[in-house]
Amino acid sequence: MRWLGPACLVGWFSLAFLGACALQDGAPNDPLDAIVEGAMAVNFGEDSHGMTEIHRLVPVVFERLVERHGFRVFAFEAPWGLTDALADFMSSQRVELDAREQFFLHGAFVSEDVTRMLVWIRDFNRAHPQDPIVLAGYHPEQPVTDLHALARFLRDAAPDHAATLLAGIDVCRAGNDGFGTDLDFAEEVFALQRRGRVSYTAAERKACLEGLGRIEGALASSIPESTDLALARLHVLSVQTYVGLIRRIADSYLESPQAPVEMRIRWQGEAYSGTDEARFRIYEALQRIRFPGKKVFFWMHDWHAAKHASELGLIEDAADGGRFREGIPQGTVSFGERLAAASGGSLTTLVTIATLVPCGTTCTEPPSSLEPSFQRVFGARPTWIDLRVPHPDLPVTKPGSVFANGHGFGFGNVVLGRQYDAVLYLPTSEQLH
Repeated sequence: MRWLGPACLVGWFSLAFLGACALQDGAPNDPLDAIVEGAMAVNFGEDSHGMTEIHRLVPVVFERLVERHGFRVFAFEAPWGLTDALADFMSSQRVELDAREQFFLHGAFVSEDVTRMLVWIRDFNRAHPQDPIVLAGYHPEQPVTDLHALARFLRDAAPDHAATLLAGIDVCRAGNDGFGTDLDFAEEVFALQRRGRVSYTAAERKACLEGLGRIEGALASSIPESTDLALARLHVLSVQTYVGLIRRIADSYLESPQAPVEMRIRWQGEAYSGTDEARFRIYEALQRIRFPGKKVFFWMHDWHAAKHASELGLIEDAADGGRFREGIPQGTVSFGERLAAASGGSLTTLVTIATLVPCGTTCTEPPSSLEPSFQRVFGARPTWIDLRVPHPDLPVTKPGSVFANGHGFGFGNVVLGRQYDAVLYLPTSEQLH
């Protein structure tokens, strides 16, 4: 079994210390190099977003991947406009992010540790202008950015038709002059939700999607191929996903607050599967356009990172009369599954890492939860475990469930050794937000 050596366990409470100890040159039983050796992509999952320990550790891990393994892309589970949104910060001397920049880190990835990592990346890029690190996102939740970019593109590339095409998406609202940033529109949507009002009526949604369809047709038929055209297509896809899927599902909860749990689970599966499909299409296109052939580090939730997420399922809680906790409907396909399929399933191409954290006093795990087994073996020792070697003392080859502490969200039928190549066990966690 590969895990941290005894010399690295003193002072485990500080994950900054764990990071430095686990990854120092020549540390005994240093696991990270063996886990990521030869990988073109490392898909790092976390139990819940906003965990203090993970925010301390990820910069240490990424710096190691950059300096020892040639990684040059950091991809956050965040809106794909992040690259441009952080451009000013990355060209400045600032050491704090403004509100818009924090929005594009999706809130979940905002911390002092991440900001320091961005400054480190900025310094690296200035020292290596011919071999810079690229920041990326892939989430389609940025309608203001998308619609403003589409308007600029159409006015330049199709001036004779732009006014008519853009009039057809006025009903999408996020592109109107009243919303200068995505944060403005998000605040409007949240205000509507607090009043129990939907983001879009069914008629508005239908008209918005029809207008986007007309733009999609124009992009396919009358404009020469170019990088800008490829990005314009992504902006269309992004708004289609946001209005037609993400907001539609959110509005369904408002319109049907008493919907049975089975229906809510179907909505959740549709939202996850459809959104992750759009995320992957956006990521693939951005990879071709902005960083072909580069090694990529992804940071996302455990479930999104799973290699065979369609095998996962709901957690049945016997203590709750046999009802299902809300989770992932079986057959739901995640970003990680699409990434694994694109890699051909080769471990030397893609490495997936999950984070397991026992609930402790913060939540109640179902009886099938796998986290307590790791706690019995490792106790208070944070530990990296390479799942590609045998572990007779850990439940890594039989199904169980994994629970996300901060989100109160879990998924079952998890065979850890099939879903992930490695696990980071953390004995406890704190939430940043």
